[in-house]
Amino acid sequence: MRQSPISADLITSVFVMDTARRLKGSLPLAELIRAKPDAQLVELVARDTPRLVADAEFEEVARLMADFNLTSAPVVDAEMRMIGVITVDDVLEVMLPKGWQRRFGLFGDS
Repeated sequence: MRQSPISADLITSVFVMDTARRLKGSLPLAELIRAKPDAQLVELVARDTPRLVADAEFEEVARLMADFNLTSAPVVDAEMRMIGVITVDDVLEVMLPKGWQRRFGLFGDS
């Protein structure tokens, strides 16, 4: 969490991986904070975490994010190894016209 480049506003879940970086599930950050100190992470993790593959079409990304009301989603390879995270900001950056982005100071000065 400390090393994540993702904005603190967007971190609502923690993605859990095994030692081979395979996605095991996710856990809402609030649930992690509220968990009993002796709780095992493996017991708390939701195993049916919505995820994306690296070559997902934009429409699939947007649909998944909207259908599950996600602010972020893990991206996995064919072996379920986590290779990244996509955020709702990434989706908005693609969807919004460049002029609108500049007008409202979003996503830098591009």
